[in-house]
Amino acid sequence: MQTFITLLLVLGTVITLIGTLWFYIEALREGVLWFLLCLVIPLVSLVFLVMHPERALKPTLVNVVGAIFLIGAAMLRRGLAG
Repeated sequence: MQTFITLLLVLGTVITLIGTLWFYIEALREGVLWFLLCLVIPLVSLVFLVMHPERALKPTLVNVVGAIFLIGAAMLRRGLAG
């Protein structure tokens, strides 16, 4: 079971990293200012998502999938410890 949890952690981390990089690339395609603001001020990413859903929705969904993997791994680990 420990191997499965480790696999979920690694997969979740990789998927989240891919989604984040993809999001920043889309922000850069929209403009250098968007990229810099998204990189430095976290809430600007939410503004970018709302203003440019055609660019930002898919990378955000990839991030959500990665987060689900990470949360699942944490829940499984806590279940084994408790």
